[in-house]
Amino acid sequence: MGQCWYIYNIDKGVILEFSIGSEIQHWFFGPEPTIFLDKLRRGNGDISESWAGDRITCMGDYTKINDLPKNLFTEEELVALGYFKKHKDVGNSGCGFWKLKSGEHDASLRESLDKSYETVYFEWDHPDEDWHVKYVLRNLSKKVYIRGDGAAKGSDGQSLFGQMLLFYICWSSDPHAMICQRTNSPDILRGLWAGDRFDLVLFDNVKQELDKKWKDVTKEVKDHVIGIFEEN
Repeated sequence: MGQCWYIYNIDKGVILEFSIGSEIQHWFFGPEPTIFLDKLRRGNGDISESWAGDRITCMGDYTKINDLPKNLFTEEELVALGYFKKHKDVGNSGCGFWKLKSGEHDASLRESLDKSYETVYFEWDHPDEDWHVKYVLRNLSKKVYIRGDGAAKGSDGQSLFGQMLLFYICWSSDPHAMICQRTNSPDILRGLWAGDRFDLVLFDNVKQELDKKWKDVTKEVKDHVIGIFEEN
């Protein structure tokens, strides 16, 4: 049996579980990832329910507590997980590194967060089929974006806009993802955007800002996702 995967909202303390089956191959290739993007849309319903601007990652339940994406948690959150700051012997420089208390290295992150996080199930509130083409997905942490009108498409014409995000935010300590990918592609198990902050906004509303300060990575992300679908 493969590992189960869940989407974590670190700021809201929520674990999103896919009720159709949590192994990644059960939902990565379907419409769920693009439907999920609706949670990141700004100006969509109650602001307290929106995930726009929150730290988001999709982690396998074999992720170890001592193997986390960089900057995923704040210092206070690390302390709550059992970490302490060990200072190096370098005078009064204040340098140090975070270390786990003895005996906790083999604990899974999911087990460590279950007591303080709320688990919710993915809801099928399906927006219009082509709603996303007018939007842009922004990585607020890295100042890069993906255009909805340039999203990859599956062989059946299905939009893979959501997969373009999921590919970059997955993380696991286990080397087996049950998904094949090209050798020259970034490792889906060590997502380059895991734990970053995102939002989904109308492209026309932010076009001038994006032209000046942001990098369009639509094509490179699209190529990686198409590669996964071709390999599987």
